[in-house]
Amino acid sequence: MRIWQEWKHRSLGAIVTARIRSWWMVEETPLPWSQAEDAAARASDAIPVCHRCFTPYALPVWFCSCCGSAVGPYNNIMPFVRIFSLGEALRSGVGPSAHFTPFRTLAYVSIGFVEYQIFAPLYFYRLYRNYRKLSHAASVREDVARTNGSGPNIAP
Repeated sequence: MRIWQEWKHRSLGAIVTARIRSWWMVEETPLPWSQAEDAAARASDAIPVCHRCFTPYALPVWFCSCCGSAVGPYNNIMPFVRIFSLGEALRSGVGPSAHFTPFRTLAYVSIGFVEYQIFAPLYFYRLYRNYRKLSHAASVREDVARTNGSGPNIAP
């Protein structure tokens, strides 16, 4: 409804530009760790860990020995390993712990068109079904929290 109110006072180009800026320009938050810890993590002798399960691994390796996730410094540019890394990213949209934001949704849709081509409608169906399931579960959690009196949306 808000966009229709904006439409009365601003041009379409101004509205679209403002929306893209709000999605693109994110406030830079301070790091949750100290500068010494940041320098230690960026050091050349630092031990790399899996981004999913935090299991340390020794280079050269392309997959985590614990969870099977694609790891390594060049896995996104190596033709064969790139397939697994891209598949992992696209599966995250249809998985049980997906987190939908406007930018991620746009990325899922655009990469889905490029990678899946004629099978893209099947992926989009699963993506939409997962979005609906997760949003329904979130609304149920809010309702339960409100009825228990411990939710964030409690009227004073």
